[in-house]
Amino acid sequence: MLVLCAASACVSPVDSAEETSALTASATTVFSLTFDDTLADQYQVADLVEARGMRAVFYINDSRLDTAGFLTRAQAIDLQTRGHEIGGHTVGHVRLPTVSLDEARTQICNDRASLLDGGFAATTFAYPFGDDNAAVQRIAADCGYNASRDVGGLVSPTCPSCPWANPMKPVNPQAIRTYDSVETDTTLAEMQQQVLDAEQHGGGYVPMVFHHVCDACASNAVTAAQLAAFLDWLAARTPTTQVATTQEVVGGAIQPQVRYPDPANLARNPSVENDADANQIPDCWQRGGFGTNTTTYALTSDTSDGSTAQQLTVTALTSGGRRLVTAQDTGACAPLVTPGKQYSISAFYKATTPPRVTVYYRTTAGAWSWFAETPLLPTSTTYREATLTTPAMPADATALSFGLGIFGVGSLTLDQHRLIEGLPPPAIDKLVPLFAIACNGDTCSTAPYAAAVRISLAASDPSGIAQLRYTTDGSDPTTGTLYSGAFTVDAAATVRAIAVDNAGNRTFRSAKLGFGPPPDTTPPALALACNGAACTGSYAAPASVSLTATDVGGVQEVRYTTDNSDPVVGITYTGPFTVSTTSTVRATAVDVAGNRSSLSQAIAIGGPTNLLQNASLELDANSDQVPDCWKRGRYGTNTAVWTIVADAFDGARAQRLDITSYTSGGGRLVSAQDACAPAATPGRRYTMTGYYKATVTPRVTAYYRSASGVWTYLAESTALPVSGTYVQATFTTPVIPVGATAISVGLSIFAVGSLTTDLYTLAEAP
Repeated sequence: MLVLCAASACVSPVDSAEETSALTASATTVFSLTFDDTLADQYQVADLVEARGMRAVFYINDSRLDTAGFLTRAQAIDLQTRGHEIGGHTVGHVRLPTVSLDEARTQICNDRASLLDGGFAATTFAYPFGDDNAAVQRIAADCGYNASRDVGGLVSPTCPSCPWANPMKPVNPQAIRTYDSVETDTTLAEMQQQVLDAEQHGGGYVPMVFHHVCDACASNAVTAAQLAAFLDWLAARTPTTQVATTQEVVGGAIQPQVRYPDPANLARNPSVENDADANQIPDCWQRGGFGTNTTTYALTSDTSDGSTAQQLTVTALTSGGRRLVTAQDTGACAPLVTPGKQYSISAFYKATTPPRVTVYYRTTAGAWSWFAETPLLPTSTTYREATLTTPAMPADATALSFGLGIFGVGSLTLDQHRLIEGLPPPAIDKLVPLFAIACNGDTCSTAPYAAAVRISLAASDPSGIAQLRYTTDGSDPTTGTLYSGAFTVDAAATVRAIAVDNAGNRTFRSAKLGFGPPPDTTPPALALACNGAACTGSYAAPASVSLTATDVGGVQEVRYTTDNSDPVVGITYTGPFTVSTTSTVRATAVDVAGNRSSLSQAIAIGGPTNLLQNASLELDANSDQVPDCWKRGRYGTNTAVWTIVADAFDGARAQRLDITSYTSGGGRLVSAQDACAPAATPGRRYTMTGYYKATVTPRVTAYYRSASGVWTYLAESTALPVSGTYVQATFTTPVIPVGATAISVGLSIFAVGSLTTDLYTLAEAP
């Protein structure tokens, strides 16, 4: 039995679209920084995130406020006033699936009710310890939470098949998943990897879970320094990755207050849960109606609250209507009323034909009489609330009966009824305004601006915005300049602003602006060498690999891996390292402005020496679009274009050949037939490999140089398959003829289409 609208707080519904933050509109990945357990050391988080233009979510237990080791009530109010979200976390921080459903309702509903009474707009919830089940999730929704957060449920070592992120609008908002909670031994790189994992797997919504913010004061702590470093890194990933509160992501109205149980509710069996005689009529309720119609009644699990609701279906109707009303007995079920008093009635319903609420009263003579009813109410495929406030009860009234009915063919499902003496409590708007500061029409940057910045403020609230004020010197904006339109800032400034709605709720925002030269957007130049020279890709013995990175503004770090994994969280490069087995080295460099460049290089160890120079086509000293030690070839009537492209299998470059018109012949790229050409031994065979993508059938072609210096066609492979992704071509030549001195190999196409090639090897066949 759950009850809406206790005397102290009841909030009118608002359009959920108005609660979705415009700040997240351009983002593909959104994170919420959530802090559980009401811990005192979390208060410093506000300054840390606000300095970077972010807001956090604090899941608090109202009973812990103003107790040792926890936030004070004044601090929590301050956090909400500054634009942070305050959510619920139960009365006593219990593992909800281990207690009775009644206790779970008490823990969730009454904690939220206390938060609302204290002035907190509690719209989202976090399950203590991340423990929940389907029944607990339903209770969280019934208690008025728009969304509830778990701990875990995204990819982890124990759940490799779990999703990488929630959908931006979670499918089940009462079971929002997270990565594992941040612990003392969680590194900065691991925190960053949570962000990268979500970004690299399609984006979505990911709350991050924190507890203590301190230097190793608990096992579930993060240091303020590590958190600040993470926030700096995260802030640089806008606009496609952004930070928002949970409420900004899920949206939705602030729901009415719910307390459990509700002593003010005069209705018996209000959520129609009990049916002691199993006759499909809830205890203390009765069927009613008039006219000529055919109706069935049944209990259903399609509920607004609890596990049972009542459904009545009119299948044929000539006249009249049918309803379910509270029992009209002599006192065991019918609540007593006081003459001259008014009574407030509410119920939740779904209906395919318009219903209405009808009220009856019992006279002193014991007769039941019609008293009042609502106009016809809207149909609805989802539960909505019907309300009625009665006129003053007549002088001879002793008891009251009420219920909903329908008067046409269709169905009506009823649940969660309430009858209280007096007028309904006034709505109390505790929803803070949505508010944003924009710089030149976009999210304000933490990087310096090169020119004056146009600042605009935008706020919205269902009750309307009473005023916007701001300062540019970092002072309290409460009495600052009244905002009348966009203004310009052309020197270093801290803009602080306040939005106040018509109910007096306030939201603060701030943006720190710096000015300087245009931001550095050029990534560092990154290069890799093997044994002090350009890598050929194949070595008979271990190779010494070195990395060099240069940038005008300075290089912050260089990292690498040797197992083809993401180098962003790889080994910090301090000097040359040895590759002893066949590996793929991946490296990344970041400059002091946060720009990044990356490369990869396949290195084969222990196989035959690669006879080809510039085997990965990386070098083009004269910038003629032909890789050094390679040459173009074409015969017949066709138009061929060669270019160096970044669509590489290995390294940063590949060679592309496009035949745009064709009558006869073909085009190819082959290893140079000059001093670069590898020597060939008569009587031996040679194996070439090369990676390619092609829209038309390619072939491998081989030539040899005779003793007289003339290059002669040697052999050609069979037709190779077309491929939209890189595949490896392999071809072994016939025996090299007597008198041959050198060899040239490459890939060719013979029709209109394209061929992209990369990473060749040539070695003497066994």
